[in-house]
Parts: sequence; C-alpha cells; structure tokens
Amino acid sequence: MVRSGYTMIPEAKQIDDLLGFAWHRVVNYCEPDIAEWQTEAAFAGKYELTMTVRVRIDRRSGRVTEVIGEPHFYFREIAEIINSHGAKYRPANGREFGLEQWRQVVRAKRDFSVIGIALDRNNPIPGFDRYQNRDQNGIRMSANESPSR
Repeated sequence: MVRSGYTMIPEAKQIDDLLGFAWHRVVNYCEPDIAEWQTEAAFAGKYELTMTVRVRIDRRSGRVTEVIGEPHFYFREIAEIINSHGAKYRPANGREFGLEQWRQVVRAKRDFSVIGIALDRNNPIPGFDRYQNRDQNGIRMSANESPSR
C-alpha cells in the first residue's frame, strides 16, 4: 500500500529528497476505503515535518487508488527528546501550512524562510540522532521507490 501511495503523492518523495528519509504510512481508516496518508520527517537537528492527505484504498489489492484533496503540512520544533522515542515541542514555533507554501519551500530548495519559518541549524537538540533514527510504524522509501525497511 505504501509503495503505491508513494508513487501517487509527489510531496512524499519531495520530503525524502529535501529533508532526508522520512517515514511513510497509511493510518486512520475512517471508512472502509478512505484513510490518511502520513509522511513524517525529522531534520536539521530539532525539527519535524508531517504531511497528511486523505487517500482512497483498495483493500483487496492493497493499493492506494486515489489521492483525495490537497496535502496539509505540520511543522514543529522539538524542545526536548524524551527517552529517544518521544519529544516535547515548542508550541509557539509550530506551524500548519498548505500545498502552495510547500511548493515555495521546494522551489527554494528547502529554505523554509520563504514561508516565514527561520530554521536554527546550529543548535541541535541532544539525542536528536537517536530520535530521528528510531523505529516507527511505517516504511522508509529510497529514491527508486523500494522499501529500505
């Protein structure tokens, strides 16, 4: 299911290309054939970006068959890593944005300042690397669209 969704959702691959490997998953089944696609990336020593979009799935074939609507993006700054598996966030530095703002970031080659988000890449959170590489529910994809795990 993830492989078929990854090929249909260009923003999922863009996140991998710009921010490094992300976790991709299908969750939150709200109807028998409607679910939520999530792509989540931890990057730059203290940030997370999650992209979500509704998808239609075919449970018989195990494939995503349609993307419903536009993706939404959720940017968060991590304040503290807890036991390498959890994080506390700085609520004041969180931001939600849409597809057009994401396209601006892509055109600017991951410069989030084009949408008003200044990244501090010089002060990583202690334990971020372990947090970034922790096992999660989902699959990491490679550039050739085959699962890396």
